Amino acid sequence: MPPLPLQWGALVGTCNLPELVKLREVGLVVCNGGHVVPGTTALAQLAELISKHFSEEELRGLCLELGMEYEELGGRGKTANARELVQWAERRVLLPLLLERVKVHRSHLAAQIDQLAMGLPQPPPVVRLHHLPHLRNPLFTGREEWLNVLHTQLGQRGTVAVTQAVAGLGGVGKTQLVLEYCYRHVAEYDVLYWLRADEAATLAGEMAELAYKLGAAPRSVTDQTALREAALAWLHGTAGRWLLVFDNVDEWEPADLQPYLPRLGNGGSLITSRNPRWQGLAQMVRLDALPPEEAAAFLRQAKPEAADAETAHLAQLLGYLPLALEHARAYVVATGCTLADYARYLETARQELWAGAEAPLAYDQRTITTTWEVAFTRARQTPGAAALLNLCCFLDPDAIPLALLRQAMEKPDFLEKSGFSEEKPGILGLETALKELGRYSLVQREGEVVRLHRLVQTVARDQMPPATAQNTVALVVALLDEAWPYKQQEMDTWPASATLLPHLLAAAAAGERAAPIPERTGYLWNEAGSYLHDRAAYALAGDCYRRALAIDEKVYGPDHPDVARDLNNLGTLLQAEGDLAGARPYLERALAIREKALGSHHPDVTQSLNNLGMLLQDEGDLAGARPYLERALAIFEKVLGADHPNIATLNNNLGLLLKAEGDLAGARPYLERALAIDEKVYGPHHPEVATDLNNLGMLLKDEGDLAGARAHLERALAIFEKALGPNHPNTRTVRNNLANL
Repeated sequence: MPPLPLQWGALVGTCNLPELVKLREVGLVVCNGGHVVPGTTALAQLAELISKHFSEEELRGLCLELGMEYEELGGRGKTANARELVQWAERRVLLPLLLERVKVHRSHLAAQIDQLAMGLPQPPPVVRLHHLPHLRNPLFTGREEWLNVLHTQLGQRGTVAVTQAVAGLGGVGKTQLVLEYCYRHVAEYDVLYWLRADEAATLAGEMAELAYKLGAAPRSVTDQTALREAALAWLHGTAGRWLLVFDNVDEWEPADLQPYLPRLGNGGSLITSRNPRWQGLAQMVRLDALPPEEAAAFLRQAKPEAADAETAHLAQLLGYLPLALEHARAYVVATGCTLADYARYLETARQELWAGAEAPLAYDQRTITTTWEVAFTRARQTPGAAALLNLCCFLDPDAIPLALLRQAMEKPDFLEKSGFSEEKPGILGLETALKELGRYSLVQREGEVVRLHRLVQTVARDQMPPATAQNTVALVVALLDEAWPYKQQEMDTWPASATLLPHLLAAAAAGERAAPIPERTGYLWNEAGSYLHDRAAYALAGDCYRRALAIDEKVYGPDHPDVARDLNNLGTLLQAEGDLAGARPYLERALAIREKALGSHHPDVTQSLNNLGMLLQDEGDLAGARPYLERALAIFEKVLGADHPNIATLNNNLGLLLKAEGDLAGARPYLERALAIDEKVYGPHHPEVATDLNNLGMLLKDEGDLAGARAHLERALAIFEKALGPNHPNTRTVRNNLANL
């Protein structure tokens, strides 16, 4: 008996319109006149097959194998849940895995499933993408046992991704071990991608870049959570082999990293961390210092002629710690001294360094501090080397752009503040200082970036005299203030901002710890928050805004315009998160400060008026919202002229407000004017124009002009599809509006 048709209106009562349109798009249902009937595409047939041959309990088990809870499907019966499972798998690029699991449980259906597979959406293509930002270490020695362990554990193949953690003390060689593994086995992976994971904001940006490079999302998509999910979905569904490296996950709890880890697919994740608590989430390798014979073999590369006893003694003094061994090797090569000479220098420096002072409790830090002091005593003989290393101590240690260091070197006042006055300013001084620091393995230059080990950075920062540290922090804050490129409306500035974000965060944190706090520290936190806000990383943005507010209130007092800026941004963030009651006090206080400090006609006052008006509208107080928006528009028209994009924004907002009040005739001129301004400013194919077209199209629909509405919505959809891609939320919204029309 054929399935009974359902009234479209009845289905709308159980599904929202976007869900229904999606079901129709993928063929799970089709519209026949005024009725909805199950589709006959391969997706629909697969859903019917699963419903027919699996009990509800077996369907629950199938969901768990794919990494989801059965209850997430909606619980509207086995047949409906089978359809939703197929839809869910199609959205997340998991259809190949679903087919495989169905065949495992129902092997007699294999031929039928293979036939169905020919008509299903194809999995992501196999892409070759290898991203290893560090050069291979030609001096890597030993660790063969652990390299073999990693290869065995990461070589496991199946439907569930492997997660492996390498944990150990700072300086024990975690990153070098993983880097060596990657270079040895890079040919075995179609995708091998190295991710910096020291900060949540940094990792979010790295995952977004991975999504772009995989082709999982166009660069017009900016929501970092959506980009992370797109990258994970791509990895879950690709037939290629892949490996993600999460480096320096030191400040995370395992549960916090879990949303970034792929759960399914033909690959694995490899984590380096000082945190040893990864059991339950990952297989563990606990890395200790090198065995004595491997440590001695490493030193012997510098002095093959050295006696065994001499080599063994120095290795023991260095605690067999790879980072300390590397400092010693570099010093011996640079100076030509013997291993016995270096051992004497080390023992003398240790006695002098800790005489009358308390040594760090951690053995790794005590050893590195001593070896660093020996190397730095020599390196500081080159003018500028000490100041350059000090500068790097307050930036993110991984991938400091040379352009940023050049910018500092070329500023005479910066050079004087940081101690570069002994050297001729400019590129020559930078190159000389870098070369000298590199000779003693204090920094590594790789192309256009400079890196230093986190433990070396910590030791150098802790050993810095307070006055030097304060001057250097002020320098770094000023440097990032000038270098930060981000502009909200100019998306071509966003990639460079993503690169500089870790350094902006490091500089802001350093400024926050300083006493006194450099004036622009709050501005840096605010800028980081604005960037993360626009990338939809709301929790991270909120932390940045709150830190900016606390600093600016302390530095400037409670009634300064910079405090109003922070309040305004925090209020709009809370509004975006849906906390309207929480947002309102921030926006009201921001408006009061700005009116008092800047006068009633300042553009910042207009921004506050608009934001408060939009908040009241979201709260349902349409009458209360209107005076704010009208006053904001009047100020902007007087200050900015007739054709500024901000005028278009306010016309749009007022038009939508009047539409919500039911005044369609009153709303139309505002929406038409917004469209005219944006077409003039941006051209006919800009996403802002598409937004205006959508708003005007929906107004025409409500007025009964369906033909006019359709023309506007079709044009908006064409612009969004070309500019943002078919799966962007704006594109989907307009597509749904058009389908509803």
